[in-house]
Amino acid sequence: MGYVSLTSPDEESRIIAPNTLVCTPLRWHVRAYCEKNREYRDFVLSRFRGINGIEGDADMTIHQDERWNTKIDIVLMPDSRLSDYQKAIIAEDYNMTDGKRVVPVRSALVPYAVQALNLDLAKKEARPEAQQIMVANLDEVIRHTFYAYGK
Repeated sequence: MGYVSLTSPDEESRIIAPNTLVCTPLRWHVRAYCEKNREYRDFVLSRFRGINGIEGDADMTIHQDERWNTKIDIVLMPDSRLSDYQKAIIAEDYNMTDGKRVVPVRSALVPYAVQALNLDLAKKEARPEAQQIMVANLDEVIRHTFYAYGK
């Protein structure tokens, strides 16, 4: 299968074992085992340039994809710099219980969930009214976000 990526300007042949289609807010991906990289990766569907053939059944299945099978919670809470009155409003806006909203996510999908929730994990707004929410388990979410990008 021909595939182009941002890291390689030339089309490369890939042998993949697809497991799951993933719809993000901006585009479709396929979660698949990549023979070239010997790991599970996400491939943007619009970057495929053709199918060279079907090799047969894959040895690697979704059951071996550790990141797909690991779930984490993204825990949202009102920005701690807000007043109690403001926190109550934000908690209501986000349907929080006890000042928290738990969003369960597969580890492989954390970067897409962060994007969909419009969270900037590296930035803290100067004004808490502008930021409104925080991630209570920020270190864990960052770890799963950057793991996806090999950082």
